[in-house]
Amino acid sequence: MLPVSFDDFSRPDTEAAPGEGPEPRRTPNPHAATHAATPHTAAGPTGPRETPEGDPAARPGADGAARRLVVLPKHLHARPAGQVAQVAARHRDAVIELVAGERRANARSVLAVMGLGALAGTEVGVVVTGPRADEIADELAGVLRRPEEADG
Repeated sequence: MLPVSFDDFSRPDTEAAPGEGPEPRRTPNPHAATHAATPHTAAGPTGPRETPEGDPAARPGADGAARRLVVLPKHLHARPAGQVAQVAARHRDAVIELVAGERRANARSVLAVMGLGALAGTEVGVVVTGPRADEIADELAGVLRRPEEADG
């Protein structure tokens, strides 16, 4: 095994003046153009509110849109996050997001849903865009409203 020190790793060039030294390597983001054009919704103390950029439920080409606001009766830990992801995975033709505070999560990702850090009493918005949006939003809201099952 070769000896390795921290000096062997390149550091961002923060001390060099512009135009001096090596340029930092940048990987192009293939989603940058779509991300910049994607409308955003934030959640405030009274629940989801629209930001000036628009609304995910009003994206062009959307068949339908629905929103639900749920006050969690339980923490959004692994089990309920997995249940949310399972429901979302069955509806591949819809865009499904959860919003808690300033955080957003793709409902198909257990880790993203858990990353919201939503605890019991937190308001979580369910935003669905696509075919059967109302039906999907109601199903997800039901999963989130379901109280914690007693482990026996």
